[in-house]
Amino acid sequence: MLKRVLNLAETRTRWFLQSRELRHVADMTQFEDYVARTQPKEFLRYRAMSSSKRTEFRAVVDAMGVGLKGLRFLDVGPAYGDALDICHEEGAKIVSYRWRLKASIEALRSQLSGDGKQGSSDPSP
Repeated sequence: MLKRVLNLAETRTRWFLQSRELRHVADMTQFEDYVARTQPKEFLRYRAMSSSKRTEFRAVVDAMGVGLKGLRFLDVGPAYGDALDICHEEGAKIVSYRWRLKASIEALRSQLSGDGKQGSSDPSP
């Protein structure tokens, strides 16, 4: 039990420090620099998969016959990724992501009612 508590405390401390540093990230280049510095193996894996993930997402959007321009787009998942970049590049009205399920549901309700904040995110663990 003590080991679990210590692991949780270590994880929460790491999340706090990461979120504090990430608050100052203003663009994708700064984010990539942060990830390359803090998680080099993950960064290299992410970069290697980026092209195929973008192609896969575009294929899904094309198959659905959906134009992204002017749409509200909420990605529920563990991190900001290529799908959101594509939505932003193609003119989606609101592009945001959420990590936590409760925050995600609340954000989705807010955005569907038209109260969402453009470009908002919730980097909390």
